[in-house]
Amino acid sequence: MTRSIMVVDDDVDILTILTFVFENRGYRVRKARDAEEALQMVARFVPDLFILDISLPGIDGIELCRRLRAQARTRSVPIIFVTARDQPESIVQGFEAGGDDYVVKPFNMQELVARVENLLRRVREVAPPKEEREGRVIAITGARGGIGKTTLAVNLALCLTRMWADEVVLVDASLEFGRAAVLLDLQNARDMQALLQEATEALERDYLEETYLSVHPSGLRFLASPLSPADVEAIGPEEMERLIRILRPVYGYIVCDLAPSLREPYRTLLRLADRVVVVVTPEVAALVATQSLLQALSMMEVPSESILLVLNNFPAAENSPARKEIETFLGFPLASVIPGDLARIPSAANAGRPPILEPEESDFSQAIIETTYYLSTNLRRAH
Repeated sequence: MTRSIMVVDDDVDILTILTFVFENRGYRVRKARDAEEALQMVARFVPDLFILDISLPGIDGIELCRRLRAQARTRSVPIIFVTARDQPESIVQGFEAGGDDYVVKPFNMQELVARVENLLRRVREVAPPKEEREGRVIAITGARGGIGKTTLAVNLALCLTRMWADEVVLVDASLEFGRAAVLLDLQNARDMQALLQEATEALERDYLEETYLSVHPSGLRFLASPLSPADVEAIGPEEMERLIRILRPVYGYIVCDLAPSLREPYRTLLRLADRVVVVVTPEVAALVATQSLLQALSMMEVPSESILLVLNNFPAAENSPARKEIETFLGFPLASVIPGDLARIPSAANAGRPPILEPEESDFSQAIIETTYYLSTNLRRAH
């Protein structure tokens, strides 16, 4: 597997030379001019080793090292400092901050390469064998449109990203009329068609995100529905299954927003899902349609224990049926109730600013947090 290095230095010449040397040795090199740029890049992918200049502008290399060590994702990644001859005290501070090694400018390139390869070799030798990762697939569906399903999918995915230090990807699997990108204000979001044409399924996370996925400022990864109607027609059950095979080993949670349909591509996702979130609203027509959907899921042999029924926009009107009446009619318990918020949801959708990201807490965002916590802990116990 190709090893990756991130070099953080404000000296363009050093960046150019190190990139040339290490790429010629088969490494993938990422470059940053300052600490802030490096931290933004780390939100998207984690290299196998960092080379940090101590004397960075703004946030210096020592403070950057502290911040990297404070993050679970980069806590154990080796760090080599580059320092000037007249900075012996910085070397000590660098080790105290969590650095693993250092070289002094002007450094010998062969020495630096040897130190990099030695550190990576040591990491391989002491690292415990990796467990086979199996991401959890959450399919979010409903019996009809206009019930707030996509709004819930977007906010749940964002909340998962915040709640757990784990990578989350939201797949807009509403193939014909996906609109999750609009709710996230992700313009020119990459769609799934190019990824489905990838020759191999064993892809590294940084390659996936550089080539096929969009990354929201929150850290949520996103894959849009096809842009072309012709591409929609080309996606069948085999393509959906392949998509999950690509994403599952890489991400902790794969949240799929499905169209209100039981066409074969959607049936495939429902069968593959670890949890199926069925969204319903408290209107009679919606309840009748949801009753039929639950029966269809049963006929598809989707385990009832994997289904979470979420009542959205409750109460919708003064004469809305009570929660107990809804559960009795559907013959299924409600896992969560999300209150309606007509003052906030439409404007949030138009602005591309999901309510869960707002600093002030609302009844809606509190319900999303509780639902996400219940869903994720339920999944973790099952695994």
